[in-house]
Amino acid sequence: MDGILYQLKNGCNWEELPKDLPPYSTVFWHYNQWRAADVFEELMSILHGQVREQVKKTKWTRLLIVDSQAVKNTCNASVDSKGFCFYKATNGIKRHLAVDILGFPFFIHCTPAKVSDDAELMRC
Repeated sequence: MDGILYQLKNGCNWEELPKDLPPYSTVFWHYNQWRAADVFEELMSILHGQVREQVKKTKWTRLLIVDSQAVKNTCNASVDSKGFCFYKATNGIKRHLAVDILGFPFFIHCTPAKVSDDAELMRC
């Protein structure tokens, strides 16, 4: 878990994990297994519920804040995965994010940049 959190925090390649952590192939294998089994979503759900309980909030949020960010893709990205956002004049992808009033992610979704925020919000 420390290796996964280190990679997440630093955004490094798996091969660049420090030598005091397990080999990157082991860390990456566990990451793939846990991701396929939805372990991270389950963990987030449990922790989110516990934090909401601690701050005396109901289990379900009543308010979401939605935003998106258009970012450039690398030149290696496929044509299908990117689009042109006229508002930001960016050729790439758009990250859609909804958070509750505590700042916890409710949903995260990536689309080609040409998809409008309204259209994506209605779809989710």
